[in-house]
Formats: sequence, C-alpha cells, structure tokens
Amino acid sequence: MPLIQLQNVSKIYKRRDVEVRSLEGVSLDVEKGEFVVIYGVSGSGKTTLLNLIGGLDKPTSGKVIVDSLDLTTQDEHQLSLYRREKVGFIFQGFNLIPTLTAFENVLFPLIPIPMPEEEKKRKVREILSLILPIQRLWEQLPLELSGGEQQRVAIARALINNPQILLADEPTSDLDTKTSQQIIDLLWEANKKGCTVIIATHDPRILKRASLGVEMEDGKIKEIRKGAVS
Repeated sequence: MPLIQLQNVSKIYKRRDVEVRSLEGVSLDVEKGEFVVIYGVSGSGKTTLLNLIGGLDKPTSGKVIVDSLDLTTQDEHQLSLYRREKVGFIFQGFNLIPTLTAFENVLFPLIPIPMPEEEKKRKVREILSLILPIQRLWEQLPLELSGGEQQRVAIARALINNPQILLADEPTSDLDTKTSQQIIDLLWEANKKGCTVIIATHDPRILKRASLGVEMEDGKIKEIRKGAVS
C-alpha cells in the first residue's frame, strides 16, 4: 500500500459569497521514500495539496490517507499528534519565531516531547552541526541571519523529530543560485536517508531530482511523471 493516498480530493474555500475551488478531484499515490516534486503556476493548488497531506487542513470531499491513517476522520488533537510524530514542515517564508534564536527555533518542536532537557539540546546541536555548522549563528535571531541561513534553520527544525514525511513549500524562493543548490542538496540528503520528501516549487533544478513529478493546473493534476522532469 502507498505511504500516502489522496482519493478524489476536492477543497473549496468560501470567500464572502464566492466559492473558490483550490483542488478538484485530485487522486495521487506516493510511495515511501519518494522524492516528489509538485509544480505548476501560482494558484494551481500546490500549497493546498501540501497542507492536506500535512494535516493542516481537511478536504471538502474525498480522503487523505497517510500510513493507513485516514486524516479526514481525525479530530484536531489526533491531527496534532500526527503532525508531531510523522511530518516535518518547511514553510514558504521560513515561519521562524522571531523572538527565539536559531538554536531555540530548532529546539521548539521538542518542547512537548517527554525527553530529558539535555538530550533535547544534544539533538539540536547534532543536527545544527550538519545543517548550519557555524556555531556563532546558533545564537542569532532570525532577522540577524541571511535568507539562506534562515532556510537552513527551518530545515533543521523540520528534521529534528526524524519525520517520516518532509513537506517543503517553495524552499528555494528568493535565494541566490548557490544557496538554492545547497538547500536542494540538504533535501536530497534527507531523502537518501529514508525520508519521503514532497516539494512544491517553481525551481527547475529541483524538478530534475524528482522520482515523481506532479504537474498541477487549475486545482487538478494535469500530468504525473515518473523520474526527473526536464
């Protein structure tokens, strides 16, 4: 059975008296360990698709099943546990907490987990040593870091709980070419270690890494391609 199954999923948002169909009749299977790239113009439904897989939102109709768990039947507490235990998020715009240092931002997801405090800090030091190895940056606030450094902190925070699934929304937007390539390499390394990675992007360099390419158009899947998308 696929790790992730979307079965005839639709999502409708109501804005005043107008219905906006963000997704319509989307069906998709994702196998464990795949590197999935979702691409298409802005407004095609990419971010909505990520939010449904991540349990941040529920479909208007259809089912989202992850590791045999039907997300559409879970309450908010159950979805919170699902997100904590199985999913890492890299949001567009980083979504770092501005009043916390880089170290504290990465530590934050570990706060509710029953684990000795020193063990939590050890885990943070371990992952930052790999992803953001310049230690003086660990004590900087997000606004004191470059865009690429902030994205590295966001990736470390997403990976701190060893998620089964990593979801990334435009992870290289507004980054220079060199930094973008470094971020792509970090995501690729996470995938090679067994994490299922799903990325929404316009970046053609990420498309070339895809084991599964999903093209979105007007809230529907236009094409699914196995292997790199040229």
